[in-house]
Amino acid sequence: MSDPGAAMLLAAASLVVGLIGVRTLVASWVEQGGVVQRSALENVERRAGRISYRLNARLRRTAIGRDAETRLAAAGMRMRVIDFLSLAAAAFVLAIAVGNTVLPMWLSLFLGAAALRSCWAWLEHRRNQRRERFISQLPDVARILSNASAAGLAMRTAISLAADELEDPAASELRLVADEMAVGQTTEGALANLERRMPSRDVGVLISTLAIQQRAGGDLVHALREMAATLDRRRDLRREIRTMLAGVVFTGYIVAVMGAASLLLLEAIGPGVIERMADNIAGQVIMLAAGILYAVGFLMIRKITEFHV
Repeated sequence: MSDPGAAMLLAAASLVVGLIGVRTLVASWVEQGGVVQRSALENVERRAGRISYRLNARLRRTAIGRDAETRLAAAGMRMRVIDFLSLAAAAFVLAIAVGNTVLPMWLSLFLGAAALRSCWAWLEHRRNQRRERFISQLPDVARILSNASAAGLAMRTAISLAADELEDPAASELRLVADEMAVGQTTEGALANLERRMPSRDVGVLISTLAIQQRAGGDLVHALREMAATLDRRRDLRREIRTMLAGVVFTGYIVAVMGAASLLLLEAIGPGVIERMADNIAGQVIMLAAGILYAVGFLMIRKITEFHV
């Protein structure tokens, strides 16, 4: 390659080949991205065509499905309605099968009903825990909205800013409110949906203040700052009350467990004693009365210690 002309020609050819290779590589990347998007769409369509997804869509249109979907969303659980109801049904059948090994069939049905109710109680417990965390973040929500309003930001922008600044569950709930407003939902409607997911007096007061400001105007900055201070005091008071009631609430759970533990203890001491008691009317009446008294005692303790937030 001593000829300079030949060397330059070879270099130009190499450059052309390199450019063609880069163009081919970029085109393949673009085509690959399109294939991925089409396959993702096909996956969504394929999942939507499955029987479970069709059943889930049907369940969501029923009253129990709508209630379960609302509770699952409020609890922050990424679970379909059909999955939760299937788990509840499985717990019902499993409790009956296990209980029937040591208990009569009619008592096993009560045990199955208790297991089914426990699934909903567990979901409500998760929902209440998440709601408590959200309520504890309300003072910070009010402060951020106040500062954003003082800076002249619109309500949707202020809510989006609060969602970015805070942690879950306030971040996800406020982001959902901002998304609903972005697609055309009114401010009052989006805030009403938030209150339905997180029912609370404190949430209701904050939402009412924002809704009134949207209708009639007013000094929103001052109102939100005063509300933040009030919510701080209410949060401290709520913690003190829950600390005082912790022992009584624990006693209520002990009362609930004592009934089932008593039956298991009787069966352990004298195998077959429960079956013999259930074979005659007197034993059935005594067992039913004892169950009712335990249930009434547990519900009374829960009612006395109930603390509305």
